[in-house]
Amino acid sequence: MILEPHFWMFDSVLSDGLCDLIIERGNKLNKELGNAGGEIMLDKRKSHVAWFEHNDWIAGLCHHYATLANKQAWNFDIDGMDGCQFTEYGIDEFYETHMDTFKLCDNMRKVSVVMQLNARKDYEGGEFLFMDGDEGYEPDNFSNRGSVIVFPSFLYHQVKPVTGGKRHSIVSWFTGPQMK
Repeated sequence: MILEPHFWMFDSVLSDGLCDLIIERGNKLNKELGNAGGEIMLDKRKSHVAWFEHNDWIAGLCHHYATLANKQAWNFDIDGMDGCQFTEYGIDEFYETHMDTFKLCDNMRKVSVVMQLNARKDYEGGEFLFMDGDEGYEPDNFSNRGSVIVFPSFLYHQVKPVTGGKRHSIVSWFTGPQMK
């Protein structure tokens, strides 16, 4: 599939105060090990996650940016949401190359949203990369605090291991009928 653009970037649109509030709320939730494809696989993914309710205002922010980007870029048929995840990557935590959608079906993940909640000075490593074969590239400015990136859920991406500090993000997925 020829896809232009590959992603839609909103550079530093969330204020420092808003990012701090989201991190504070996320840290009050019960965190669990993140899974990969429904299983805990520490060789593929090591991070801690917690979940906001679908009707939470943070989920509403994700919906806003997903809808805005999707209308401008791809116009996929979107009619649902598959979670609003607070993610924390500590030292030596990562997520290997993966995509967020699993199969062609109704209610499949089509659009992914990632909100960058930390300033780059708060952690080392932990780069978010899109993968093109064995080569990865970091989207310009995504490491800026308060940036939001939206992309088709079938694009391969990863989070490199964190080597210092903690990286926090919000991840959400938007679903719809099977692509044809």
